Parts: sequence; C-alpha cells; structure tokens
Amino acid sequence: MNATAIDKLTIIMDAINAGKTVYIGTYLHCWKVTAKTLDRWTKAGIELFKVKGNSLYMAFGKRYDCIDFCAIKIV
Repeated sequence: MNATAIDKLTIIMDAINAGKTVYIGTYLHCWKVTAKTLDRWTKAGIELFKVKGNSLYMAFGKRYDCIDFCAIKIV
C-alpha cells in the first residue's frame, strides 16, 4: 500500500492521540514518540512532523529529516 504523506501523518497522530506509542526507525536508530514527546516539541514552538509535497519529515533539533523510508511501528 502506497499511502501519501498526509495519510501517514494522520495515522501517526491518531495513534498518539489514542495514547499509543509510535516507533520510527532506521537501520541504526529508533525514536519513540508519545503524546508527551509531542507536547514538548509543541511547547518549544516546533512542529514535530511536517508534510512537504508527498514526503513526511520529522524534526531533529532545528532541522527536518525525511522519514519516508523509515519503519513506523505503532504499539
């Protein structure tokens, strides 16, 4: 299934809002995203996730990295 970036973001945000944990992983690293994580980024004035074109990006400090080919697991 080829979901668009907006579809992926909707699925991720729905899971976080439902109290679930989302893991975003590459070959070397895995990031745990919870509602608490999202709140910290929001309070800092930075969007954790952004959609640009048909790509989904995640904030890493002041930059955004593409997470299109990352594994996304919802627990």
